[in-house]
Amino acid sequence: MVVAVVGMFEILHGPSHRWNSDSEQPLSPLADRPAPTMEGKSPVRAALRKNDRRRFLIRWDKQDKATGYILRWGVHPDRLNRAVMVYDNQLEAGYFNADSPYYFSIDAFNEKGVTRGNTVIEGAVFFGEPYSGDPPEIPCTLEAEDFNEGGQGFAYYDTSPRNTFGLYRDTDVDIDYSRGIDAYFLANTADGEYLNYTLRVPETGFYHFDCIGAAVNTSGGFYLSFNGEKVDKPSLTSLPTGTVGNFRTTRLPDVLFNQGIQVMTFHPYDNIYVDKFIISRSGTGIRLPDKPVLSVHPNPSSGIFNIRIPQNVFLSVYTLAGRRISPEILIQSTYNLDITNKPAGIYFLVLRTDDQVCRLKLIKK
Repeated sequence: MVVAVVGMFEILHGPSHRWNSDSEQPLSPLADRPAPTMEGKSPVRAALRKNDRRRFLIRWDKQDKATGYILRWGVHPDRLNRAVMVYDNQLEAGYFNADSPYYFSIDAFNEKGVTRGNTVIEGAVFFGEPYSGDPPEIPCTLEAEDFNEGGQGFAYYDTSPRNTFGLYRDTDVDIDYSRGIDAYFLANTADGEYLNYTLRVPETGFYHFDCIGAAVNTSGGFYLSFNGEKVDKPSLTSLPTGTVGNFRTTRLPDVLFNQGIQVMTFHPYDNIYVDKFIISRSGTGIRLPDKPVLSVHPNPSSGIFNIRIPQNVFLSVYTLAGRRISPEILIQSTYNLDITNKPAGIYFLVLRTDDQVCRLKLIKK
């Protein structure tokens, strides 16, 4: 038997474990048991929920003559030392550690005995899959209602069941339609909700993110995150209040997008309407200076970085996922950057002039 795990964009086939020793042979194998059908994309999934990293949803193919299944798992592919008996062909459970890797395999059983699964697959985060099948390449215009496919807790999270208006898509996300602007749009949003959009980024650089919509209340707005990054204290971008026929463009300038396939998560705040997003290149790209005129030390550092540069520049700091964690400020020749209140990891120092942007990797111990 085979169990497969769906990753961020494709089925991730992890290391396999074959049962060869006499002590590990199946007990009374099920007679005439057919092999599972695994042609094309497997419907079997083990996907880590993004909104609660302790939860997995594991699915597998039903097997003829099977009464039930034994799901085995562990933190190492050769040590699947946990198990649970299941009589359906899926299990959703929340007793996993948030930051540990996990490996899964499935056995089948009936009154004759147990047939042992012969493949072990690693679990992975699943953000859903692009609505159109292929990730849109930025710069692009992205309809807000075209968020990823994949269901509640994976491609999106909505605090209320069902699409209230019953339009466009059969999900829990509320999608309305306006004859005045001849467009579908997101509606009835709330704090804690999110929508994932898988994008293709041709080259690392800064892009403007324009949100076309309006807020029902003065507190309405949004923030972005990338690739499942947890944002403890998000910096909100406010939307102007308005009605469906009065959508306006709100720009979040100079968002750093890294090259490759990226998952952008849109987090609405309070009740807002959203028609579409426009992602466009900003006026500057990322280029390194021809001469080493920039000095940053120590690097790595415990959080204090001494910066020297012989000109006035605008400085900001980004996470590895492309989220800006500091406001852009003007520095003159020298500056002591303090990120001691941030977690250890890799950050990007971005220095900008009128015609050039320099990016340097910072390592916080």
